[in-house]
Amino acid sequence: MNSTQKFDREKAVEFGWNQCSVFNYDSSPELFKLLPPHLQNEANFYIVLSHPCSLLNYSLELEPDLEVATATPVAKADGNCTFGKNPRKLHLEIEQLALVVEVEQKNRLVIPRGEIASCAPLVATLTASTSRALITWTVNRYLSSAFPDEFERRISNKKTQLRKVFNSEVGQKCKAVYVVINESIKDLPDDESYELHIYFTLNRQNYALYDDEAEDTPDGFNSFLKRLTDLFEKINGTRLLSVNFQDDSKLTVAQVESPKLIKWNFDFLSIAAETPIERV
Repeated sequence: MNSTQKFDREKAVEFGWNQCSVFNYDSSPELFKLLPPHLQNEANFYIVLSHPCSLLNYSLELEPDLEVATATPVAKADGNCTFGKNPRKLHLEIEQLALVVEVEQKNRLVIPRGEIASCAPLVATLTASTSRALITWTVNRYLSSAFPDEFERRISNKKTQLRKVFNSEVGQKCKAVYVVINESIKDLPDDESYELHIYFTLNRQNYALYDDEAEDTPDGFNSFLKRLTDLFEKINGTRLLSVNFQDDSKLTVAQVESPKLIKWNFDFLSIAAETPIERV
């Protein structure tokens, strides 16, 4: 569709397109054809990231593009990749399809927008909570904080064990990880330690379960904290001063925006060159 043509907004609205609409080969073959060949897979799903104001704008000249994330089905969610804990990879559920999918930052792309007026999505939109998680994860790609290279080096030899802790049943319930660290920028010399306080956020329901749990419950919340504490004791050059759970509904804006409280994107991949959004 040529950008000088008027976009049929009413038809797109009638079809149900919105931010976080989901389409695939069967529902939207014309859109599927616009995807780059290496991302065309009839088993995949594609989630619209574009804001509704851009998605349904009358002018294709002003807003020619549809931003899309490729979603690949996976057998089950990895706790290291839920709730935006990994800045490069997100696992979420398309509840309407009873599917868990994996979305990667490197597989975001833009395609011409006009064809959404000629076909309907498979799913009109993700649930509100899942949509919020996806958009927040996308935005946080540009807002996330990095720790000193020396800190990352010191914890790198325990990455397998740390992954196991984060992928436990309790780890998958954690929505975010926040750290207060004594030095968040500089690489410390070998004779100085990074001192940390770590806070895991839980939703209100899971925090209540933690609050009511007996301290010796096998594989419970307290066991999770102890495993992490024991693990950090084995990491040279770090001192874990405290580790706790926090009810995320009790976090204030001031706390979240405080420069002292750093969101830890629990990602053990080395920092590589940024991958641009692919344009076709």
